[in-house]
Amino acid sequence: MFGRGNQQFTLLMREDVRNELELLDEQVDKLRQVQEEMNPRELLQKFQDLPREERGPKMMEAMQEAQEKAQGEIDTILLPHQVTRLKQLALQRQMQMAGGIASRVIAEQIGMSEGQQDKIRAKARKMQQEFLKKLQEELLKELDPDQHTKLKQLVGEPLQ
Repeated sequence: MFGRGNQQFTLLMREDVRNELELLDEQVDKLRQVQEEMNPRELLQKFQDLPREERGPKMMEAMQEAQEKAQGEIDTILLPHQVTRLKQLALQRQMQMAGGIASRVIAEQIGMSEGQQDKIRAKARKMQQEFLKKLQEELLKELDPDQHTKLKQLVGEPLQ
C-alpha cells in the first residue's frame, strides 16, 4: 500500500489508535485481511517486465487505484465517526513531519496559498537543520575527550 491508505493502515495497527477508535476485534481482523491482500510487492512485480518509460506511469496509476481501494475498504469496515477520527489522527501525524502543516492535503483544506506553503516549508527546513545541529552538539557533550578524538577520526572532516 502507498500514500494515505498505507498511513491509515499503519495507524490502525497501533494499539493506542485502535483503543481511541474503539475498534472491535472483528474490525481489526478485517483490516488486517485487507492489508495482507494489498501487498505492494505484488503490485510492483506486475510491472517489472515493462519498458522503463511505460513502467512509471502504469505503476503510478496502479498505486492510485490501490490507494483508493484501500480507502474504500477502510471506509466500509469502520463506522463513520471512526473514519472521521482516523483521518484526524492521520493529519496530526502528517503535521509532525517537517513542514507538515504545508502538505497538499492540509493546505487545500484550510485555504493556504502557494506562497504560504513555500514560506512554511522553507522555515521548517531551516528550523530542522538548526535543531539537528543543536541536538548533535548536545549529544557530543556526553562523550569524553578520547571518544571525541575517535569519533573525529571515524567520521573525518565535515563536507564543505
